[in-house]
Amino acid sequence: MNYPPQIPEDTVPFEDGLRDIIPEKIEEVLEQLDNLTARYEEEQKVIQKLALKGDLDEPSQYFWNLWNELKYKNFFILKKWLWYWIGLYDKLPRSEIKHTPFLDKAILDKADVLRAKERPIEQFYGGKLTGTVRLCGLCPFHKENSPSFFIFTNSNTFHCFGCQAGGDVIEFVMKKFNIDFKEALKMLL
Repeated sequence: MNYPPQIPEDTVPFEDGLRDIIPEKIEEVLEQLDNLTARYEEEQKVIQKLALKGDLDEPSQYFWNLWNELKYKNFFILKKWLWYWIGLYDKLPRSEIKHTPFLDKAILDKADVLRAKERPIEQFYGGKLTGTVRLCGLCPFHKENSPSFFIFTNSNTFHCFGCQAGGDVIEFVMKKFNIDFKEALKMLL
């Protein structure tokens, strides 16, 4: 599986073809992701059964580890293709796109993530902060007596110099409330 090419600066010469193919390609990539996920889950069940029985010898374990690495690479590449087609979609005039449930789902997912990342981290901090552009306070992720936790308001990111936790608002909400990505997205929207 190959990586997608760079998104061209000018898509005007290709707009007619892209208008028809983008929804189909997004649907194709989403189906491949679903199939890969289902296959991965089935294989994991088999591996776990063998491991519990003690039937996995060292070469077999090595093989399954390599197999899992390849799977993650395929997930990564498929996600890159999904963002490629969405990026091309973003360059086309909106009124000319043929909408499908798959296209709407992919675009909604991207739009939701971008909207969620706009929420200020300090709204979810829940403690005392000092400063204006670089806010400082006690880290919510570990016990400390002097502040080592910073929120950088210009980039809406955080970093703790004590425990090395850091990231954007989605990662902050996931870590603070011990929830997964989808739950954090719902909380932020």
